[in-house]
Amino acid sequence: MKAITTLCIVCLLLTSTHALAKQRWYSVEILIFENLDPAHLQSETWPTEPGTQDYNNTVNRINIETTGAQAFDSKPYTILGNSNLSAHANSLRRMSNFNPIFQKSWRFPVQKLRQSKTAQYERIYLEVPSDTTDAQRISAFGDSPISAPPKLEGTIEITIGRLLHVTSDWLYRRLVKVPLATSFDSPINNASTPQFTTSTQTLHIKTHRGMRSKKLHYIDHPAVGMLVIFTPYKPGTSADAVEVPNPLADLKKNVAPPEPGSI
Repeated sequence: MKAITTLCIVCLLLTSTHALAKQRWYSVEILIFENLDPAHLQSETWPTEPGTQDYNNTVNRINIETTGAQAFDSKPYTILGNSNLSAHANSLRRMSNFNPIFQKSWRFPVQKLRQSKTAQYERIYLEVPSDTTDAQRISAFGDSPISAPPKLEGTIEITIGRLLHVTSDWLYRRLVKVPLATSFDSPINNASTPQFTTSTQTLHIKTHRGMRSKKLHYIDHPAVGMLVIFTPYKPGTSADAVEVPNPLADLKKNVAPPEPGSI
């Protein structure tokens, strides 16, 4: 009986190993950053109603702050130590117009792109907490320091066909100054000294890009940019580091252009 049990366990392990071997695994590192230059936002006209996102087939995979060892075999979605884009994040922090707000790396089996136009894929939920102060929240949201909504929230969908495909759909919120209407009852009514208050601007950002592994890709947007790099991974190994362009002196110069047919 013991021999039969052992044989069953061995068969299950072999089956699991065979299934893993058929899947295409990658490590991905994603760096998201704000563009703080107001001229970039003012160059666009944004809808007053940003709309809502599609959260069908969404899972909360990568927001659990558990860092895995360098070799963790086949356990997917364990957060890894950031390495490939750390130099780029540091370069962005030294630039006055950019602010990194998200950087994470994980390994996972990529979903295969299917031919059906109605095919649905798993989406990964992503959230960046608000960094506003109590005073800013009172000004933007009311008379008490309530919890502000996330700075950025939404989903990332990653599939693979001829290329790796990254589709993002998120809401991005930032505090902006808006002029107050002139009050004739105010003791100080000087039209030459405009008065301002703080409000929240919400932008609905949707992007799609086809990518190749081992290349750094830049997804541009007037408000939020994203750097992405994929590295092929074989379960049971730990080599994820790749050489990426550095330093980030010119954001668009050092990254791969969109792949043909990817936009």
